[in-house]
Formats: sequence, structure tokens, C-alpha cells
Amino acid sequence: MNTRIVFVAALVALAGCSLEISEREVFQPNPYNRRPAGNTLEIDYQEALPPGVQLQHARVASAAGAIATTVAETDSNRLIVLCGGNAADRKSSGVAYLQGLVEFGDVLLFDYPGYGDSAGTATAADVELAIDAIAQTARARNPDELIIWGQSLGGFVCAAMASRMLHAVDSIVFETSARNAQAVAATWTPWYLKPFLRMTVSEGLDAWDNVEALAAFDGRVLVLGAGRDRVLPVSLSRGLADDLAAAGLDTEYVEFEDAGHNNVPRQPGFRDAIRTALLEKP
Repeated sequence: MNTRIVFVAALVALAGCSLEISEREVFQPNPYNRRPAGNTLEIDYQEALPPGVQLQHARVASAAGAIATTVAETDSNRLIVLCGGNAADRKSSGVAYLQGLVEFGDVLLFDYPGYGDSAGTATAADVELAIDAIAQTARARNPDELIIWGQSLGGFVCAAMASRMLHAVDSIVFETSARNAQAVAATWTPWYLKPFLRMTVSEGLDAWDNVEALAAFDGRVLVLGAGRDRVLPVSLSRGLADDLAAAGLDTEYVEFEDAGHNNVPRQPGFRDAIRTALLEKP
């Protein structure tokens, strides 16, 4: 049969169909790093950090269950709370972020529910419960300056966290993220299928919108884009920065043209960009 006829027939078959971005696609804990709650929290990356940095491991109580945390403590009064991507946990990606960020302040890492050493399930509902607990933990440390940092999926988590303590947060960083799941769905739909295929977002994810969550935020926002991002195309980071600025937020956009989705902190100029955008401004 003529391949063009087959292609047209396939499009006709798809007409009116829809595909859903579900929580299963969004939350992807690494099963090899999953350890039952109650096991040791120790993670052996002390030697990868600069001298003087001390790691403190703990569990934070939440309505979703105990949330595993690690704080890299320096002599700084600045705290950076890191919200990782959809497959990230303290063990798999923690060391890379600690190496990139500890020179700027203390860094708080945590495993999402159902990830790493945390109890609970990898769902939006349990993540929302964990957000409350980590926000309380950050406030209790009473830092002089508080930065909430979210990578990819973590961008939605960090915006939700910041919305719970808007006036306590000084800066927010979105790294290779997007405005909402609807924008991601639109980007993931090939142009030639858009007339035939509708991408939807599951309940629980469709409420997350980074611009709406920060409508009353009066601090600084830094958006980091990756020019070679094959997971969340850089157009999503650019669009997020544009939408935040249009909403009246103090927003700066920095793009690393050779970076992929997960390696922005290892790019040349990363530390200088963070220092200039966040730390040297009044």
C-alpha cells in the first residue's frame, strides 16, 4: 500500500483522540535508590565537597510520611532549598548541585515522597504535603537570605513552596522548567499531529502554574535555559521568563546555549551567572 495512504489513514484514526500526561510520566523515582524508611540516611559524598562543609542528615515529619533531608552547612547565613527533577533524589543528583551551590550558602536537599529515603508515594498530592513540611523546615533555620531553586519538575515544586512563604523568600530560580504542564503538553505534541491529537494533563498536575503561584511574589526571579534541552525545549524556559516578566515580577533570563536538560550547573560561566544575577544585586 502507498505509504502516503497509510500515513493519512493513521491521521484519520487519530482524529479526536487524546493522550494524557499522567503522574506516572511526571514522577519517576529511581528504584535503585529507593530505600525503606528507617534505613540509614547517610550519603557518601563528603569528600566531593570543599573543606569545612558539613553534611547533616535528618527526617522531617510530614502528612505524607517522613521526608529525608540533607543540609550542607557552611559558614553562610544564606540558605538554598533545592527541588529536584522528576527522577532526582539526594543520592543521584545531590552531589552535583552541592558542588555547584555550596560556595553561595547552605544547601537543603530532600527526597520527594516515594523517592530515595522518603516515605509516601510519588504523587502530586503527597508532594504537596511534603512541600509544607520543607517550607516549615526552611523557615525554622531562620536564614538571612532564602533562595528556592527548582530544576525541571522542581520548578513547579519550588513555586508551590515559595507561595506558602512569599515574604520569607528572597529569590527563586527556575532551571530548565516551564510555566505549567499544559505548556509542556503542547510542546511535546508534534506539529503534524496537533489537528488530530489532543494532549491532556491529569488531575493534580493541571493546577500547577508557576506564574499564578507567584502572582504576589516581590523578590527576584532567575530563569535558566538550556539551548540543547531535548526534554523541555528551551522555548519553555524562554516563555516562562517572558510570562513572569509580563506579570510584573523582577525576572532575569540566562541561557546556556551548549547545556542540556540536566547539566546546567556544570556549564562554563554558571557560577558567574548566579553570582551576578542573585548575589551582587541590592
